[in-house]
Amino acid sequence: EAAEAWREDTSLITNKNGMLLLSCGGDGLMRVWLIGSVGKLVCTMPAAQGKLETVSAIAADSDFNTIVIGDTAGHIRVWDVAAGLDISSAEACRASFKQLSHWRAHRHTINSVDIVAKRNLIVVACKDHDVTVWTMNGGC
Repeated sequence: EAAEAWREDTSLITNKNGMLLLSCGGDGLMRVWLIGSVGKLVCTMPAAQGKLETVSAIAADSDFNTIVIGDTAGHIRVWDVAAGLDISSAEACRASFKQLSHWRAHRHTINSVDIVAKRNLIVVACKDHDVTVWTMNGGC
């Protein structure tokens, strides 16, 4: 259980300023990194439901317009980043994430999230061995 709580998940997205890496893990935060010849932390932002929860899964759609995260409390968050991420400052970067929806998908840890963009769906796998399919706004 403790090893699972510190698992890191990452997702690569492209941006007009280059390649960005999103990382999430045991502290409940999502980090945005500008990667290239030198890595640079652009911003951090809360991504898990509560201070004692951790981010356990992250996914981006193939066009890098939507980010989905799952946490250890069973919550899903969906962000729109279609306008791009402004990396001029930490505040601008955080403001680039437009939260579309948030709901509790399961009662246990989310192990995996995947986006089926053509159908506008999210597939969620949970620690209790359940797999559910949701719309982007949390409908089943």
